[in-house]
Amino acid sequence: MNSIFPTYRFASVLGLLLALIGVSLTAYAQGADPVQQLVKAKGVQKALPFSSLFQGRGDGVTTCPVTGEKITNKKFKADILGRTVLFCCHGCLKAAKQTPGKFIKATVAEQQSAVKSFLARATQAADEAEFCNE
Repeated sequence: MNSIFPTYRFASVLGLLLALIGVSLTAYAQGADPVQQLVKAKGVQKALPFSSLFQGRGDGVTTCPVTGEKITNKKFKADILGRTVLFCCHGCLKAAKQTPGKFIKATVAEQQSAVKSFLARATQAADEAEFCNE
């Protein structure tokens, strides 16, 4: 009985490796970057939920820096990194206060440039339900 478990474990690992190689070869044959194909399949938000990399989607003046939604109410605001930033809801304000570098830059010009850069390479739309829960 004990000799079955190492064999089973080896077969499981081997199967996983073969599956990964198959995905990589298929993506490579289609002219795509295999790593990007794996990231896209899992989704950036779900694969890196606590990443500190910049993921802002708005300027904090007319659009929410967390979700990119248009600001309709100036009720949710905070002084972050030396400037007043507006948010669409309390959930986004809370998220930005927890990890300001993820959503906010020091100036509006830097913010707009960083948002443009992030959105150009983003593989998935913002999931408002993740932040706008209130």
